[in-house]
Amino acid sequence: MRDLTRYLSARIEHYPVLGEDIGILMFPYCAAREVLVNCNLFHEMGHYIYETTSLEQVFRNELVNKLGQFFSQEPIVTKVKAPLLAWRDLRNYVLSLMLRWADEVFADIFAVRVLGPAFHLAYREIEQIIPTTIASTFSDTHPADDYRFKVHAKWLIHDGWTEILRDKLPDLLKELQKCEGYKIDHFSITCRAPSHFDRIEGELHKWMLKEFDGMVTRIENEVSAKLGGNFEKPITDFSKNHKLVTDYFEHGVVPSTAYDVDGQKHHPRPTTVLNSGFFFYLGGMDPLLEIVKTNLDRIGKQMAYEKRLNDWLAKAIEDWQILSKEGKL
Repeated sequence: MRDLTRYLSARIEHYPVLGEDIGILMFPYCAAREVLVNCNLFHEMGHYIYETTSLEQVFRNELVNKLGQFFSQEPIVTKVKAPLLAWRDLRNYVLSLMLRWADEVFADIFAVRVLGPAFHLAYREIEQIIPTTIASTFSDTHPADDYRFKVHAKWLIHDGWTEILRDKLPDLLKELQKCEGYKIDHFSITCRAPSHFDRIEGELHKWMLKEFDGMVTRIENEVSAKLGGNFEKPITDFSKNHKLVTDYFEHGVVPSTAYDVDGQKHHPRPTTVLNSGFFFYLGGMDPLLEIVKTNLDRIGKQMAYEKRLNDWLAKAIEDWQILSKEGKL
């Protein structure tokens, strides 16, 4: 869309160009009111951040050169007798897959580092992923779920979430730790190579996965550089305010401004509200439901207050924005 507005601006007088500081996020309309599921928006923000790097062009140039080296190896040459035009098909095949995967992994790492476990949980929620459905194959648009979870696990552990996950979601932590231990040869690619290269598809896909694994390390470094030295990990505020936020949820109170037992005022960050809200939604609602007096049955009460929880989260984030604009934080 950005390229389109530039094109039109060059041909139509006064046609506005989409500014470089404006990102476009796409998200399912059906999830619009679900604040917890909307934590996936952090991933979509990551795609916009990726546009502000030079990684895609760097990766493109390097992959073309490295693919030429791979193709010139004698064992490969003896197996493939392809015309020059077929080489173009192979190059496009490799680039289209690997550059898409790189974009997705950048967005994942950005989201998991800026938000924390709530992004991982929201991704599982919207994709309806349970342990038995996790895939180890890379598609034409996305890395395998196992690989993405391997990356999520690395950075959740690196940024200090291990004990929190062990306390709140121990089975999830075990699964993430299992994924973190996977090596690149655990994975495969579902796509089919161009017809001239089907004899070397196994070697080609193995080469692509190995090269991509190296690209991810550079993506991780780029995300760290983008966040900068002053980046405050979300675990910092979460550790201070999670209990307070949970206490408020348990009594049906929006945790915008929270007071501790000493009467000290706290303003939990939106990242804390979202992470605490997700943990509360997944396994902490019993105290709230016990004090709720209603004619609804247990399931009806659960569903009604899951919706209310999303409303409380939205209100807390809106209040944070107001307080921030007024300089009261």
